[in-house]
Amino acid sequence: MWDYISPDWVQALVLIYALLKAIEKALELIGKTPKTKKRIEKEAKELRMQHYFYHCEQNPNGFLRLKIENFERLEKENIQKKQNR
Repeated sequence: MWDYISPDWVQALVLIYALLKAIEKALELIGKTPKTKKRIEKEAKELRMQHYFYHCEQNPNGFLRLKIENFERLEKENIQKKQNR
């Protein structure tokens, strides 16, 4: 029947792709490649999220009050939008 699952050139292509991705990741880990704008934005967002989480853990009652205030504000905005229609 079939000697191989896929032709040799497909296997070679997949191997080359995997090696290039591994090299790319290694260079990124040691800091040899410049960070993309998307990567910088993602890291900044993660840092903000960690910062917010830390403070929410430090003051859960304050976080609960803030959450309730946000829900009340959103509800008031929804009511005003419905009235303006």
